[in-house]
Amino acid sequence: DFKNRLIIILIDSGSNLYFISPDVVKRSGIEATVIDPLPVSVADGTKLMGTAVCNGFNWEMQGTSFQADI
Repeated sequence: DFKNRLIIILIDSGSNLYFISPDVVKRSGIEATVIDPLPVSVADGTKLMGTAVCNGFNWEMQGTSFQADI
C-alpha cells in the first residue's frame, strides 16, 4: 500500500499535464492503465512517450489534498 508514503515531486507551473516515474509506479503498486502512446516534449526538447495513466492519483502537499490522472 502506497498510502502515506513520502515521494518527492516537482511542480512545473508551465505544464498542463502531470507525470510520474514508471519506477515509482512499479515500486509502489499504484494501478496504471496502458494507453495509446502519447508523445510528450520535456523542457530540454527531448521527446518521450507516455504509455500508461494512473487514474485518480491522490497526493497531499503542505496540508492540501490533490487528485489528478497522471
